[in-house]
Amino acid sequence: MSKHEDFGKYLAETYTNIFTEPLWVGCNEGWNNVIDELSKQISEVANKYPPTDGELRIRVAQIKEKFGGLRFYIDYHNMTDDDIQHIEHLVRNAEMKTFVICEDCGGDGDRVSPRRYWMKALCPDCQNKYDMGDTPNGI
Repeated sequence: MSKHEDFGKYLAETYTNIFTEPLWVGCNEGWNNVIDELSKQISEVANKYPPTDGELRIRVAQIKEKFGGLRFYIDYHNMTDDDIQHIEHLVRNAEMKTFVICEDCGGDGDRVSPRRYWMKALCPDCQNKYDMGDTPNGI
């Protein structure tokens, strides 16, 4: 099992009220703390909404990197607009945080365009590894 699948399994086992199955997390482990904290916050809101007919009312559908930032996609079913807006606010804040966190090591980073990539959030050391042709964490 890859580290991306391991983290997806951890999320699904920890936050059973927002994940229906382990997801393949489409970003590197430098953002795991941000994703874990966001999942915890969303899970707290989901506690207000028990499953209906066995279906989760808040379900995380996809987690990935795009344009140097986190993307966290959620399906909503039969919830108040206020709670949906609250969750979307949490997601936007987490996504913004990742613009200055290195996706690979979790250190201070910035959105850059390393060789062969359109955009990634990386610290100078990790950017140098990409520029040298090494993709340290596999994505």
